[in-house]
Amino acid sequence: MLTNNLTYPRWGHTASVLSNGSVLVVGGSYDELIGITAELYDPSLNTWTRVANMTYPRVWHTASVLPNGSVLVVGGSSDELIRMTVELYDPSSNTWTLITDMTYPRWDHTASVLPNGSILVVGGSYDELIGITAELYDPSLNTWTRVANMTYPRFAHTASVLLNSSVLVVGSSYDELIGITAELYDPSLNTWTLVANMTYPRYFYTASLLLNSSVLVVGGTSYVLLSQMSTERYYF
Repeated sequence: MLTNNLTYPRWGHTASVLSNGSVLVVGGSYDELIGITAELYDPSLNTWTRVANMTYPRVWHTASVLPNGSVLVVGGSSDELIRMTVELYDPSSNTWTLITDMTYPRWDHTASVLPNGSILVVGGSYDELIGITAELYDPSLNTWTRVANMTYPRFAHTASVLLNSSVLVVGSSYDELIGITAELYDPSLNTWTLVANMTYPRYFYTASLLLNSSVLVVGGTSYVLLSQMSTERYYF
């Protein structure tokens, strides 16, 4: 069933389910007048409402709902500028606040909320020296801290927080040899460990954490076209 249209056309945006059940849609256009905007969907009324604009336009950014209900929007790009800026949306006051910048500019990275409330940001750059890096945001201190580098640089990958609090990072668009790999981050040890390779290299795919202690990886693209219709599961 079709629902009401967005206020603006968007791609490369984010959509975050808030604690009250509404959905915050942010950015997502190389038109900077659109890429700076945000709107809320109310499922009970089937309505979209414009909310306050961000400070900067963004596409291919991340948006993470924090334990206190605010939304952390990280990085992205616009007008060929890769952003290292970060801002926080407070749904109760409908305000955006710029907070401490990341260490590096990133786009098409991942951002994972860990059980302790910190956010792990991984990869996301065509620059391999940046694409191999990861950093942690501590909301209580408003600080970014570099953590151990990954084994390989990654862009257009996925990151899944597993039941044991480790983070499974899979795939990359750098090349086919990297795109087939996966590695685990252990927050307690600040270490990355390579795990079994996928069957096919992938990027721009999805990864879903299932209830039976596995991660379902679906589709994506690479020079190996079989990856586009294939699916596989990682068991942990």
